[in-house]
Amino acid sequence: GLWNPAFFEGRNLITVLLLTSLLLMSALGQTWVILLGSIDLSVGYMASLCSVIFALLVSDWGYGALLIVLLVGVVGGLLNGLVYTLFKIPSFIATLGTGGIFLSLAYVLSNASTVAVSNTENPVMSLLGSTVLQVPVSILLTCLLWTVLLIFQNFTTGGKKLYYIGTSEPASWLSGIRKNGYKLLAFTVSGTTAALTGVLLSSTIYNGGPNLGDPYTLKSIAVVVIGGTALTGGVGGLGRTMIGALIMAILSNGM
Repeated sequence: GLWNPAFFEGRNLITVLLLTSLLLMSALGQTWVILLGSIDLSVGYMASLCSVIFALLVSDWGYGALLIVLLVGVVGGLLNGLVYTLFKIPSFIATLGTGGIFLSLAYVLSNASTVAVSNTENPVMSLLGSTVLQVPVSILLTCLLWTVLLIFQNFTTGGKKLYYIGTSEPASWLSGIRKNGYKLLAFTVSGTTAALTGVLLSSTIYNGGPNLGDPYTLKSIAVVVIGGTALTGGVGGLGRTMIGALIMAILSNGM
């Protein structure tokens, strides 16, 4: 800000918050996965796939397109969790494999090219592009979802069990915690928030693409780790992820 006073202008601060919301959305589910001591390498691929699906359908289907994208995210995340828990394949390998499937589907559906939103004035695009008290709705939606997940994480028994499993999986199993159920929950949430990241990306630039979400795989991990959630699991959470997203967005914008 001292180097360039424009950094503190309201317009630029909104830009920082928009970047923060994208980073945070991609990292919401990733936080829980890492909290369990696992990792999801399919986030960027899922975001790309859902950006293509959303761009193809939103003009004609409206809110139906949003529901389909959410369903794709849930199914994809559930697939990740099932491959990991049922077949005992390490999450690093499992999600890298499923991510390849998501990427291939994105290429097929888009014919390996950018898909433009044919009608940018449809209700969903208008909603996502609108503001409340000059704050973009996309930022508010991300903050709302973050708040809901944060409440579950910090104030429910289920949320506490995420920490128990990440701290010591054998001890949590001996305590009677159904660890596979919580792993499925974490990966399903990760797939869903990755899908919503694709929607936010597509609504921001009015198109989708098979490579649009690629950077968000590593960014979602970086945001979580910079915020202070340990890759070994059991330490951290969504509160710290918000801080990590702000750090990355501010540094990126400032530089």
